Amino acid sequence: MTNLPVKVPACALIILNKQAEVLLLQQPDEQWSLPLAAMDACDTPVAAAERLAGKHLTLKLIDMECFGFSSAATDVHAIQMGNSAVHLHSFLFVSTYWEGDVSLPLPYQTHAFFPLQELPALAEPMKHYLDIFLQWLPERGFVFA
Repeated sequence: MTNLPVKVPACALIILNKQAEVLLLQQPDEQWSLPLAAMDACDTPVAAAERLAGKHLTLKLIDMECFGFSSAATDVHAIQMGNSAVHLHSFLFVSTYWEGDVSLPLPYQTHAFFPLQELPALAEPMKHYLDIFLQWLPERGFVFA
Protein backbone atom coordinates (compact mmCIF):
# COMPACT_ATOMS: atom_id res chain seq x y z
CA MET A 1 0.00 0.00 0.00
CA THR A 2 1.45 3.38 -0.95
CA ASN A 3 1.07 6.48 1.13
CA LEU A 4 -0.91 9.25 -0.50
CA PRO A 5 0.78 12.65 -0.46
CA VAL A 6 -0.15 14.99 2.35
CA LYS A 7 -1.27 18.45 1.21
CA VAL A 8 -0.05 21.27 3.46
CA PRO A 9 -0.83 24.99 3.11
CA ALA A 10 2.35 27.01 3.63
CA CYS A 11 4.01 30.35 3.00
CA ALA A 12 7.50 31.11 1.75
CA LEU A 13 9.36 34.42 2.10
CA ILE A 14 11.87 36.00 -0.18
CA ILE A 15 13.62 38.60 1.94
CA LEU A 16 15.88 40.95 0.00
CA ASN A 17 18.46 43.23 1.59
CA LYS A 18 19.50 46.65 0.23
CA GLN A 19 21.94 44.98 -2.17
CA ALA A 20 19.06 42.91 -3.65
CA GLU A 21 20.49 39.73 -2.11
CA VAL A 22 18.11 36.99 -1.01
CA LEU A 23 18.09 35.48 2.49
CA LEU A 24 18.66 31.73 2.57
CA LEU A 25 18.77 29.40 5.57
CA GLN A 26 21.04 26.35 5.71
CA GLN A 27 19.42 23.12 6.84
CA PRO A 28 21.19 20.36 8.80
CA ASP A 29 21.63 18.37 5.55
CA GLU A 30 23.62 21.35 4.13
CA GLN A 31 20.79 22.27 1.71
CA TRP A 32 19.88 25.96 1.41
CA SER A 33 16.26 27.01 1.76
CA LEU A 34 14.02 30.04 1.70
CA PRO A 35 12.23 30.77 4.97
CA LEU A 36 9.18 28.51 4.85
CA ALA A 37 6.45 27.61 7.32
CA ALA A 38 3.24 25.63 7.34
CA MET A 39 0.15 27.72 7.89
CA ASP A 40 -1.81 27.23 11.11
CA ALA A 41 -5.47 26.29 10.73
CA CYS A 42 -6.70 29.80 11.51
CA ASP A 43 -3.96 31.68 9.59
CA THR A 44 -4.51 33.93 6.66
CA PRO A 45 -1.58 33.88 4.23
CA VAL A 46 -0.48 37.36 5.42
CA ALA A 47 -0.70 36.33 9.08
CA ALA A 48 1.35 33.20 8.38
CA ALA A 49 4.05 35.24 6.59
CA GLU A 50 4.17 37.78 9.42
CA ARG A 51 4.42 34.97 11.99
CA LEU A 52 7.23 33.33 9.99
CA ALA A 53 9.16 36.61 9.83
CA GLY A 54 8.49 37.71 13.42
CA LYS A 55 8.42 34.56 15.50
CA HIS A 56 10.89 32.42 13.55
CA LEU A 57 13.32 34.98 12.11
CA THR A 58 12.79 37.92 14.56
CA LEU A 59 12.25 40.33 11.67
CA LYS A 60 9.58 42.99 11.42
CA LEU A 61 8.36 43.27 7.84
CA ILE A 62 7.65 46.90 6.95
CA ASP A 63 6.42 45.98 3.48
CA MET A 64 5.45 42.67 2.00
CA GLU A 65 3.80 41.64 -1.24
CA CYS A 66 2.31 38.36 -2.34
CA PHE A 67 3.80 37.59 -5.75
CA GLY A 68 2.42 34.14 -6.38
CA PHE A 69 1.04 30.81 -5.33
CA SER A 70 2.50 27.39 -6.00
CA SER A 71 0.47 24.22 -5.82
CA ALA A 72 2.85 21.27 -5.78
CA ALA A 73 0.75 18.92 -7.83
CA THR A 74 3.60 16.55 -8.67
CA ASP A 75 6.23 14.69 -6.71
CA VAL A 76 8.90 16.85 -8.37
CA HIS A 77 7.96 19.71 -6.05
CA ALA A 78 7.14 17.54 -3.02
CA ILE A 79 9.28 17.28 0.07
CA GLN A 80 9.75 14.16 2.18
CA MET A 81 8.68 14.19 5.84
CA GLY A 82 9.16 10.83 7.50
CA ASN A 83 7.50 8.24 5.28
CA SER A 84 5.16 10.73 3.61
CA ALA A 85 5.49 12.90 0.55
CA VAL A 86 4.28 16.40 1.39
CA HIS A 87 2.84 18.60 -1.33
CA LEU A 88 3.17 22.21 -0.25
CA HIS A 89 0.50 24.62 -1.44
CA SER A 90 2.46 27.80 -0.81
CA PHE A 91 1.68 31.48 -0.85
CA LEU A 92 4.83 33.29 -1.97
CA PHE A 93 5.78 36.66 -0.46
CA VAL A 94 8.60 39.14 -0.98
CA SER A 95 9.83 41.86 1.37
CA THR A 96 12.42 44.48 0.52
CA TYR A 97 11.97 46.63 3.59
CA TRP A 98 12.27 45.04 7.03
CA GLU A 99 13.85 45.65 10.43
CA GLY A 100 15.77 43.47 12.84
CA ASP A 101 18.58 40.95 12.89
CA VAL A 102 17.95 37.48 11.54
CA SER A 103 17.85 34.75 14.15
CA LEU A 104 17.59 31.15 13.14
CA PRO A 105 14.76 28.81 14.00
CA LEU A 106 15.61 25.18 14.63
CA PRO A 107 16.77 23.10 12.78
CA TYR A 108 18.62 25.63 10.60
CA GLN A 109 22.40 25.94 11.06
CA THR A 110 23.24 29.31 9.54
CA HIS A 111 21.95 31.99 7.19
CA ALA A 112 23.41 34.16 4.46
CA PHE A 113 22.35 36.68 1.85
CA PHE A 114 23.15 35.70 -1.75
CA PRO A 115 22.98 37.70 -4.99
CA LEU A 116 20.17 36.33 -7.17
CA GLN A 117 22.72 35.60 -9.89
CA GLU A 118 24.95 33.57 -7.51
CA LEU A 119 22.58 31.35 -5.56
CA PRO A 120 23.80 28.02 -4.18
CA ALA A 121 22.08 24.83 -5.29
CA LEU A 122 18.53 24.73 -3.97
CA ALA A 123 16.28 21.76 -3.49
CA GLU A 124 12.74 21.71 -4.78
CA PRO A 125 10.39 23.39 -4.16
CA MET A 126 12.68 26.35 -3.31
CA LYS A 127 14.12 26.51 -6.83
CA HIS A 128 10.58 26.53 -8.22
CA TYR A 129 9.58 29.41 -5.88
CA LEU A 130 12.59 31.46 -6.99
CA ASP A 131 11.78 30.75 -10.65
CA ILE A 132 8.28 32.14 -10.08
CA PHE A 133 9.81 35.19 -8.38
CA LEU A 134 12.27 35.80 -11.24
CA GLN A 135 9.43 35.63 -13.77
CA TRP A 136 7.42 38.12 -11.70
CA LEU A 137 10.24 40.66 -11.25
CA PRO A 138 10.11 42.35 -14.70
CA GLU A 139 6.42 43.12 -14.18
CA ARG A 140 7.34 45.08 -11.05
CA GLY A 141 10.13 47.13 -12.62
CA PHE A 142 12.87 45.59 -10.47
CA VAL A 143 16.33 46.47 -11.74
CA PHE A 144 19.51 44.86 -10.44
CA ALA A 145 22.92 46.47 -10.82
